[in-house]
Amino acid sequence: MQEHHFAHFLRILGKGRQGSRDLTREEAHDAVTLLLQGQAMDVQIGAFLMLLRVKDESADELAGMLQASRALSSPLDLDCTVDWPSYAGKRKHLPWFLLAAKRLSQEGIRIFMHGSPVGEDRLATRDVLRGLGIAHASDAASARKHLQQQRLVYMDLSDFHPRLSQLIALRPLLGVRTPMHSLVRLLNPSKAQLALVPIFHPAYRSRHLAALLAAGDQQVTIFKGEGGEAERNPDGVLKTEGLWLGVPYEETWPQMSSERHPMESMTDVNHLIALWRGDLDHPYGALACIGTMALVLRSLDPNKIMETALQQAQQLWDERDRHALQA
Repeated sequence: MQEHHFAHFLRILGKGRQGSRDLTREEAHDAVTLLLQGQAMDVQIGAFLMLLRVKDESADELAGMLQASRALSSPLDLDCTVDWPSYAGKRKHLPWFLLAAKRLSQEGIRIFMHGSPVGEDRLATRDVLRGLGIAHASDAASARKHLQQQRLVYMDLSDFHPRLSQLIALRPLLGVRTPMHSLVRLLNPSKAQLALVPIFHPAYRSRHLAALLAAGDQQVTIFKGEGGEAERNPDGVLKTEGLWLGVPYEETWPQMSSERHPMESMTDVNHLIALWRGDLDHPYGALACIGTMALVLRSLDPNKIMETALQQAQQLWDERDRHALQA
């Protein structure tokens, strides 16, 4: 039997402790191109993803995969300010970041949010949108319409990159996240001015930064978000890395709260609405909103110091239209 053309990449990754090595950027690009074009068999897809998972993908591998994924993504042609990936889902806290995004959009910041379904133990962003009056677009035309009207829109990965969505959906079969879950956070399909890159583990910050730098990205903020989402956790110090005009930077935001707040089990979207309307006293939720807004404001304007960004975010929160959301 003639060897399958994809086997070459599996041999490089899986030849053993002494014989295996990382893929070069070009090899990673070619391998993922084949995956996304449907030119690998199911067993090869699973083997490839798990081999990368076990060893951890390198920055060069991630850069090559990113280049391939961007090349095969459906063009969206959106005019927006912030690309906001949301692929983790929430478990310990509600998605307070959605209130931050909504408030920023009311100030003219155009936000494209994208994500996918998540496991049963987490609350997916896509399942909360309607209650907050956030549009869920199914194609690029409707996304452009909602961005023009509301300056905030969400779109499923499956509607602009269906093959990558299928690879993400393999998690229940494989039992763990794969490098594809990192990849979708780096994608910036809207080609926004600023790309937020929330991560689960701090060790990924530098690796993701190197991949985005190699890809030529210009304005990026990478940080460990609460639960893997783009949300500031006010209970801890926040370390960020990123790019301003293509130049790497890193900085540390001080803790916002003097005490740690307890984890929550509530998943009632009405709590989000109640906080916005002022009917619920929830210090953690309010601080998460303010801290997330401050991070975005600072990321958009590197000349804005942290203290100014926090003051502006506090003012935006205090001056929100409390009747803009209905219970």
